[in-house]
Amino acid sequence: MQYAIEDLNPVKKKITVTVPAAEVGKAVDEAVSSFRSSLKLDGFRRGKVPAALVMKRFNSEVIRQTTDKLVQESIREIMDKDSFNIVSGVDYDGGLPEPGSDFIYTLAFEVMPEFELPSYEGLEIEQEETVVNASDIDATVLKMRQRLAKAVPLLEDRPPKDGDVAVLDFAALDDTGNVLAGFKAEGFSLTLGEGMSFPGFEDLIKGLAPGEEKEESLAFPEKFVHADLAGRTVRMRVKLKELMEKIPPDEDDAFAQEAGNFESTAKMRESLRESLLRNREERNRAAAQKRLLDKLLEQVEFTVPQAMIESQTTAVRQELSDILGVSGTVPDGEIDAMKDEIRQEAEKRAKIRIFLLAVAKKQGLTASAQDIDLRLRRLARQSGQEFKTIQQYYVRNHLVAGLTDRILADKAMEELYSKARIVPVPPARADGDSAAPETDDAVAGGTDDAVAGGTDDAQGPAAAPEEARPAAEQEADY
Repeated sequence: MQYAIEDLNPVKKKITVTVPAAEVGKAVDEAVSSFRSSLKLDGFRRGKVPAALVMKRFNSEVIRQTTDKLVQESIREIMDKDSFNIVSGVDYDGGLPEPGSDFIYTLAFEVMPEFELPSYEGLEIEQEETVVNASDIDATVLKMRQRLAKAVPLLEDRPPKDGDVAVLDFAALDDTGNVLAGFKAEGFSLTLGEGMSFPGFEDLIKGLAPGEEKEESLAFPEKFVHADLAGRTVRMRVKLKELMEKIPPDEDDAFAQEAGNFESTAKMRESLRESLLRNREERNRAAAQKRLLDKLLEQVEFTVPQAMIESQTTAVRQELSDILGVSGTVPDGEIDAMKDEIRQEAEKRAKIRIFLLAVAKKQGLTASAQDIDLRLRRLARQSGQEFKTIQQYYVRNHLVAGLTDRILADKAMEELYSKARIVPVPPARADGDSAAPETDDAVAGGTDDAVAGGTDDAQGPAAAPEEARPAAEQEADY
């Protein structure tokens, strides 16, 4: 066998393979022999059917088996000699071999780009200092109290306002006054001001008194979750059956017990402080890692294989579909309209993966069987599934190699971070006095695990699911 390598671009190879006629003939004879060994035809004992008759009766099967054998053997020989780091499928072009003739065909595939890594030892990166003060804890406690608020009938006579719970009957009507299928409800509860509906609908509700009914034409948003109503103006019939207000519990020991099984408000506040510190430290660290990676990526230039971009594009599209589909059906064309932004994000992610894997290779990092096992166990905990289910899913769908790459990328990011010179800077301040009092849902959720834990992947990537189902593995997005 002979072959010639051609670079179609910096990351795409084309290999033209020539198998001499003598090797083709030998492979055909071996295929015929394989057929004869188990073949039984009338008038012949098993394994004694003449070769000429086998070729006549089973020519197409013999030639296809010969093709598979020759191609697979040539691929193995080429890879053993040249050690290509292939990141795509191998495209075959060449038809079928003919006995007595040379067999010529081509293989095309993409490989990891080759580039020189920039120096990353001692690179200076700013990282916000982690600060939590009393106002941050107050804001978190307030959010927890609001989540545990009880809805009670409104006693005072006033119009509905944000924070109230409106109990409604509503229906969308067509031009003849008939109810449109799929957009009707009775006794529906809606908390006003939380963005669970569009402004025009809430404005209509706020103009009603309990017991009052009204019809009004409303223009639905272009990106409304119900595709049949998106962008349309229709008549809405709404009746405000009851108006309730949310009364948050007092901050006392009973609230602390209900919010997270705490012994007292003092214990609750201390646990919240520790959790806020931990989560902010993780966030600040992740932000510093992203700045570090961005600075390094600015210093390199390489071609990103299309196969990697396409893989990441699929992942990003799935993430957007998951996000947009939370409150209903994703409108037709919603994802397609964002194709340019999706591709840019996909190319960025692929570039990050390539860079980090190059760092992992330079540093001699490896992903052991234990590393893979631990990652799969973490995924099992996050998805609430059995470890064996996750493990079998990854093996069955050939996802272990991708998981290994993600583990190596995570290790490479930690290696880069450990070699950087971290410069502490004051936190971004909203009022010049304290860090903006954002609250993490994991902190304010009101459970022991949420307050005590943070995420399993404290130092790993924080992003949305990639390609794995049912367990959603996280993609590096530093």
